[in-house]
Amino acid sequence: DPRTGWPVTRWQSVSVVGPACLAAGALTTIAMLMGDEAHDFLRGQGVAFLTVDAGGHLHREKPDGP
Repeated sequence: DPRTGWPVTRWQSVSVVGPACLAAGALTTIAMLMGDEAHDFLRGQGVAFLTVDAGGHLHREKPDGP
């Protein structure tokens, strides 16, 4: 976390399937820093994602559509 200089504590991992590698990378970084608001943020972007929280639990979502 660039604000503190310490690793983030909410997520072990965030992966995003985006329209381009650069976009997916940016969304992943932003989501890591958003903590508890990450899932809402990613849903709003309309991308599929997989997160692993601090306890090791998997969370995955895929947007509706074709």
